[in-house]
Amino acid sequence: MDVELSPSVSEEVKISSIREPRFDLRLDRGNVGELATSISRHGLLHPIIVRPAEGGFELIAGSRRLAAVRLLGWRKVPCQIIDLEDQEAFEVALAENVNRKTLDAFEEARAFEEYTKKFGWGSETELAKKLGKSPTYVSRRLKLLTLPLETQDILRRRKNPTLLAEILTIEDEELKENLLALSSEIGLSSREVRRMKRESSPKRRDEMVWKEEGKSEEEERRRAMKRTVQRTLVALKIAMHRLEEVIENARKDDWILLEILTQQRQELHSQINLINHVSKRMAGRRFLSD
Repeated sequence: MDVELSPSVSEEVKISSIREPRFDLRLDRGNVGELATSISRHGLLHPIIVRPAEGGFELIAGSRRLAAVRLLGWRKVPCQIIDLEDQEAFEVALAENVNRKTLDAFEEARAFEEYTKKFGWGSETELAKKLGKSPTYVSRRLKLLTLPLETQDILRRRKNPTLLAEILTIEDEELKENLLALSSEIGLSSREVRRMKRESSPKRRDEMVWKEEGKSEEEERRRAMKRTVQRTLVALKIAMHRLEEVIENARKDDWILLEILTQQRQELHSQINLINHVSKRMAGRRFLSD
């Protein structure tokens, strides 16, 4: 980490004298029971980090470890005590959590946003340098926060930041929304997302748009139908890609299997064409041009 820190002191500290951190980077500490069991068997392998505070100490990094030893009933815990300013404390907490991969993608994104925007301590590039990460890593995490809160909550439970980052680079907003929705339902891979991205074409500027004013229940129902049709179309295309890979890898002498798979591919192709046709007809009825 690219920051000069004051010398630290290692010693045991009364747990009752440690208060919660001012900058808490975790949204969810998860189940600390397993960690407590591990600590009871093997001891605390890494001390928690604290800084002096009025009447005791403030936790900087190691919230799950502290919660685990409290669960075990410890009175004291090994600590690394270091005198830090607020920005330094935030940087130390963030660097340790990012390097130990203890934060999920959305927790990292929230911390990056607080550092660069809420507190204004540095740019995305400067933060990336301090963390030993690329600027792209930081910017892709921040893109997660542009998603609707409901979508963020769903995706946080899927815990695949690499896949999410790949999906978020897609410019086609409709395809992006569909892939986010399907990412766990059909076990998407990053390679499949990249293939769908290559095959998608930018939306034409003169494409017809939905009427925004005076939306009726019928209009909302048709919108929902359109989303369902398009999501089905994306799922079928992914299924087609997977089937093509199976055909390519199948044994050439197993002609019965190849014949069955080829027929299935043709059937999928027909279904995709049919749904494409239905989708265009729906768009023609419900979209308005200038």
